[in-house]
Amino acid sequence: MLLLLASVLLLIAPLRLLQVTPSGPALSGAPVTLDARGGWWVNLSVVHADTILWQGTFLGHRQIQLPLALARGEYQDVASRWFAGDGLGVLRKQAPLRLQTPLLVLPKPDEYGARVLQDALETRIQMRFGQMIFRFAIFIRIKSVTRSA
Repeated sequence: MLLLLASVLLLIAPLRLLQVTPSGPALSGAPVTLDARGGWWVNLSVVHADTILWQGTFLGHRQIQLPLALARGEYQDVASRWFAGDGLGVLRKQAPLRLQTPLLVLPKPDEYGARVLQDALETRIQMRFGQMIFRFAIFIRIKSVTRSA
């Protein structure tokens, strides 16, 4: 009975006390990392549709990584819900997961395009470097020919 009472007391704090902010911009298709602060629960989970994205205990502050594949853009809401439960799994409450600041999702870097650009720049630098050596060699030859004449 005492254990059940302790479990119920852990659920008294409302889920809206959780302050959730993005840890930083996310990349399109990559997991999203959120910082959650405030409150304490024995069993807390984040559910998207019917899929549990994260589950664990929560005490004051936690970084939560959610495997959401979001498209590029700015999100105020990630359409997920918090579920808090007691340690025994008897009682449960839920609330929408709301972000205090928008989540910015950047486009995934184009690795092929970056490699092509890097190769082009390296080739251009090598060509310029080669031209400088060639010009320097012609300059030395011209100077040496004019001195000997």
